[in-house]
Amino acid sequence: MITQTPLPIGAQVAPDYALFLQQQNVTETFRHRLLSLTLTDHRGFAADQLVLELDDADGQVVMPTRNQVITLKLGWKGQGLVDKGKFTIDEVEHQGAPDKLTLRARSVDFRGSMNIARDHSYHDKTLGEIVNEIANRNRLGNTLAAGLAEIKISHIDQTQETDAAFLTRLATMNGAVAAIKNERLLFLIPGLGQTASGKSIAPFILARNDGDQHYFNLADRGNYTGVRAKWQDTKNAKPQQLAVQRQHAASDEAENPNYLEGDSNNVFTLPTIYANKESAMRAARAKWERIQQGSVQFSINLALGRPELYPETPIKVRGFKEAIDRQNWIINTVVHTLNASGYVTKIDLDVLTQRAEFAITEV
Repeated sequence: MITQTPLPIGAQVAPDYALFLQQQNVTETFRHRLLSLTLTDHRGFAADQLVLELDDADGQVVMPTRNQVITLKLGWKGQGLVDKGKFTIDEVEHQGAPDKLTLRARSVDFRGSMNIARDHSYHDKTLGEIVNEIANRNRLGNTLAAGLAEIKISHIDQTQETDAAFLTRLATMNGAVAAIKNERLLFLIPGLGQTASGKSIAPFILARNDGDQHYFNLADRGNYTGVRAKWQDTKNAKPQQLAVQRQHAASDEAENPNYLEGDSNNVFTLPTIYANKESAMRAARAKWERIQQGSVQFSINLALGRPELYPETPIKVRGFKEAIDRQNWIINTVVHTLNASGYVTKIDLDVLTQRAEFAITEV
């Protein structure tokens, strides 16, 4: 099978990169001093992090100040480098002997307005209006996945809570994930393999021999097949319930039972009693989508770094166990590491939920 791992014609098996500090190209200055480069790219609100370790044995490295911006491009010699974004330096560390300087930079400046605790109430708003208000407050653009902006929020309080924490909570309540990428606040539906604009991301095929190590774990604990939520019906003193559960076509279930699924009677019950049916339904669906992705751990260490991989990229694998190969996967976290040993990439994968059908029933 031909996979996408072979390097393009003309590319050399030698990593390459470009670094800019405050828009000034410092690649050659760093090249003979760089001990290691590690880039961690997250799907959610956790900031992407860039860590640079520099040799300072001669004591000549000038320590940059915090809040300066580093831009990184990464790839292989002989092909175009991939822009990996901008990162704000928030930690500077020096140690020895031998002396070395470590710079830690993040994609979000959490020292700014995003990390100030606030008291604020949002009443009779849509999710899009709330996200837009917070984005404007933090001088960010914003994009919401299709279907999220119109969700009605009757009332929600932000009490001594940072915008970062509140956005994470707001996203979780509505089956989304919040992230900041390239100075834009994004609200995405995780696990669908789509960009914030709703465009499908092309799947990537990996064979087992593309990597030198892998790890797979399936735990039955927490491997629920549904979620039950309650809401208070104003016409009925007794709380009402609904259940969100996986739904299969009978023929598919008989021919291709899903090895990754738990027992059909293992249903998670949310402890909160919601104000209305719509809120209960959104909470149940959001929890159900997180459960689908959280019961399985699967990671692959790729022998050659893949700079074009990023979170939300759909992955198909070949050459593992049949149950693993049959499943559709999606990238959760990517870690790029460049050092004296070469350039490698580790990917952590979640179950792709795009094809998972579910039924909502009142119980």
